[in-house]
Amino acid sequence: MRASRRTNEIDILNRDIFLVGVLFILSIVFGTYLNKILPNSGELLDKLTPAIDFYNSDINILSVVSANVKSDLIFIGLVSISSLFVVTLPVAVAIFLFKGVSIGYTINTMIITLKINSANLIALMLIKNLIFIPCIVLLLVLSLNYVKKIIVQFTRPSRMRVSYLVGNYIKSAFAIASFCLVFQTAVNAIGTCIFKYFIL
Repeated sequence: MRASRRTNEIDILNRDIFLVGVLFILSIVFGTYLNKILPNSGELLDKLTPAIDFYNSDINILSVVSANVKSDLIFIGLVSISSLFVVTLPVAVAIFLFKGVSIGYTINTMIITLKINSANLIALMLIKNLIFIPCIVLLLVLSLNYVKKIIVQFTRPSRMRVSYLVGNYIKSAFAIASFCLVFQTAVNAIGTCIFKYFIL
């Protein structure tokens, strides 16, 4: 009985991860179409030029990696805090979707303005999000399940206290953030070094 229940929980978790992953991909796709709605190649190139010049300059790898990881952790923190208060879950979902839209918009901007030369920058973006994207998908799944349990607790009280659910969510979110911090730092460092010394 327990084994069957455990299997069912894993199946539900896998389904949730799949659905949230698809939602994120759709937000990226939507972002790629924004340039068609708001086309202006001149302005887009002006936005990309500073980034290209930055990587062509004598940059400090440590400062770049630190800035990238800090940005990622701020994002994770915003999603976690927004989900924690339950009623602000839509804010967490909006932040999650905005991230996907921004990635899609940036990729399409590179393709429109730099054509085939955009391949290097796109590769760098994908490398720098290699760990981050799966982490934020897991975080949103965790947040949705947490909010669902909180709602159930208030509508059908059980032995599981709200304080336990909150504490468990905080610990799980912290674990995801820690995992992201460690591995994303390594991936960012490798990606930045490759881009700086072997591509540009």
